[in-house]
Amino acid sequence: MQVKVLDPIAKCGPNTSVEELYRVNEVVDDMSIVHLVFLDHYGWYCIHGRDCRAVSDAKRFGGRR
Repeated sequence: MQVKVLDPIAKCGPNTSVEELYRVNEVVDDMSIVHLVFLDHYGWYCIHGRDCRAVSDAKRFGGRR
């Protein structure tokens, strides 16, 4: 997993409620899967769902549990 911090205002616009935004690149064999992980007033979630493994990777990268 490769995790990169993104600027939520630059990516989601000036009126966004997103506080933190991460791009998580998951590489399995020859396949790459891109995840976008958000933290906003709904909590943590990935475009693939709240239970996606990328959510815990982004939280750990951001120093949260």
